[in-house]
Amino acid sequence: MAIKYVRADITTLKVDAIVNSANPLPVIGTGCDSAIYQADGKQRLLAQRKKIGSNDVGDAAATSGFDLCRIILHTVGPNWIDGEHGEFEA
Repeated sequence: MAIKYVRADITTLKVDAIVNSANPLPVIGTGCDSAIYQADGKQRLLAQRKKIGSNDVGDAAATSGFDLCRIILHTVGPNWIDGEHGEFEA
């Protein structure tokens, strides 16, 4: 299987899965997170995310991708400020 790099809006591509940089709390964040919710019917996606609840940094949770894809993996990464606020200890 070949790897193909594409520069595009993730909400317009036909893919099996999307890995979403998610907020630890079940809320709609900003950037890519917001775009995914807006494109996929924010209320139904948010309802699934609320059933999962909060996630810690490093956790991932799966929801349906509804009309966007088969599955959305919501991952929570560390909050990076400038490297001087304990980011390396997280």
